[in-house]
Amino acid sequence: MKAIDRKLLRDLWQLKSQVITVALVVASAYSGFAGSLATYASLVAARDDFYASARFGDVFADLKRAPRSIERTLRDIPGVDGVRTTVVFDVTLDIPGVAEPVVGRLIGLPERGDSAIDRVVIRQGRLPRDSEPTSVVVSEGFAAARHLGPGRTFTALINGRMQTLHVVGIGLAPDYIYATRGGAFPDDRNFGVVWMPREPLAAAFAMEGAFNHASLRLSRDARPRAVIDALDRLLEPYGGTNAHGRDEQLSHRILSQEIDQWRLIGTLIPSIFLAVTAFLLNVVLGRQITTQREQIAALKAMGYDNATMVTHYLRQVGVIVALGVVLGAGIGWWFGREVTALYAEFFHFPAYRFRMPAWVLVAATAIIAIAAVGGAIGAVLKAVRLAPAEAMRPPFPGRYRPTIAERLALGRFLTPAMRMTLRNMERKPWRAALTTVGIAGAMAIVVSGMFWRDALDYMIDVQFMIAQRADAQVALTEPMPSRSQREIARMPGVLQVEGAREIPAQLVAGTSADLIGLAAYMRLPLLTRLAGEPDTLSSFSVQVDRAHEDALFRALKAYPRIATVASKAAILQNFRDTLARNVLFFTSVLTVFAAVIAVGVVYNNARVALQERG
Repeated sequence: MKAIDRKLLRDLWQLKSQVITVALVVASAYSGFAGSLATYASLVAARDDFYASARFGDVFADLKRAPRSIERTLRDIPGVDGVRTTVVFDVTLDIPGVAEPVVGRLIGLPERGDSAIDRVVIRQGRLPRDSEPTSVVVSEGFAAARHLGPGRTFTALINGRMQTLHVVGIGLAPDYIYATRGGAFPDDRNFGVVWMPREPLAAAFAMEGAFNHASLRLSRDARPRAVIDALDRLLEPYGGTNAHGRDEQLSHRILSQEIDQWRLIGTLIPSIFLAVTAFLLNVVLGRQITTQREQIAALKAMGYDNATMVTHYLRQVGVIVALGVVLGAGIGWWFGREVTALYAEFFHFPAYRFRMPAWVLVAATAIIAIAAVGGAIGAVLKAVRLAPAEAMRPPFPGRYRPTIAERLALGRFLTPAMRMTLRNMERKPWRAALTTVGIAGAMAIVVSGMFWRDALDYMIDVQFMIAQRADAQVALTEPMPSRSQREIARMPGVLQVEGAREIPAQLVAGTSADLIGLAAYMRLPLLTRLAGEPDTLSSFSVQVDRAHEDALFRALKAYPRIATVASKAAILQNFRDTLARNVLFFTSVLTVFAAVIAVGVVYNNARVALQERG
């Protein structure tokens, strides 16, 4: 073994504690980068595969009622490759053993021979036959939350009539990967998607030969904006509100936002670790080279050229990076797999597995190596510039002078150790500043982790406790006269009731500062007058006496003119149970990452300061 190789092993052993701490910082950067981007790649792959296999639509429109005879007109729009129309209604479900009402979205399945767009993927059981008007397929998340397998039954209040539905299958659809009725929270316990034969569903709502939802597939050369404008013009006479592309489809939009945040996390947080890694390597190697001046001089006198010296110290950096990469790859795999498993509770895909693409590993390794070499190269060049004769002499002592505090006559309050510390900081301001930035980065990571919990608590408090003070939201099948509010007020357990009228419209003024969802508000008399309607209501906000809550829900589930009932307590409980676990996981991981940064920065600076004092 060459002398230079023995020196490398000896140096690594003597610096083992510093090597370990820097390697841990490298591992944190690598795992954060690789784990986050692998999660991003896994979610993108699962989404795109599902969209392709289920032929997810590109343009969507909701309307009040249109005859099926205009489907041919929709297909003739330039750029349209396929059209699927159906009927969609929200109803109240009565699940056996569940006191509170549950909201179900009934969607008509296409008849045989229809264009296969937004195809339902069967996970268990089968699709209903056309001859089975009460057979249904339920969404997988809802079925798991409410234990509704094939063979089970439940009751639905369909347009004022109680109907027993028989579960024959469990399925998934690309437009409900993120199953939510319209808010920002997934709620598999209190919201379920139910597919059933189209004709009996249409007949129940007097929609024979009509539709109120359309999905369009576009050709490769289509212009989406032109198709949307044409669709709006065609459906405006039929109560069409606002045709939109896939980017505004609720499930896709929320899913894409979640996916994109992992691309951001995979670059933002690791960048802090990369900066700390570069700084630590510069500090550690810089101090090592200062203490090894005589060894460097001896090696150069023995014939080792500058290239060999650069290679020697870069090999030391390479060992540290290699340790961090190996450890980081394992942590990154675990981190990405756990995150993917957490998302499986929110996003329902037929195939959902974590994958670590090769490009992620290669890119992470390359970025870590570049950052490490970039941080160490300045210190390494110090060794190259040392001539043998100069290196044999000890370094010139530093120039110490009174600190600013001492010049301000505050020196008498400082101990000798404090004076040494302040003088070192003034002599090496960049190192002091970067040390402070490193510790600040650790604090920033902790704050960013804790911030999620506080932000969610604030959002719940503002939206559900201050803005939405009602305990339950009751929606009617159709607008009713305002005197219907008195019927709700007389129900058991109702303490207070307030009516409202919802009308779909294209905004012309502005939006409210809601933290969840999108809505615009107007005084009720003005709204009904602009809509050309009498004094009608379409929903109620109800404050409930907890002692009579179950009795009220039983009455509401049987009330024929009620479409849906949503319990705020049930929604919040599901939200807290689900997200609390996720927030705890991310907070714990980020706290560990922050601790690694803090330990790495503080420990290595303390070791260097101790060596300098020695």
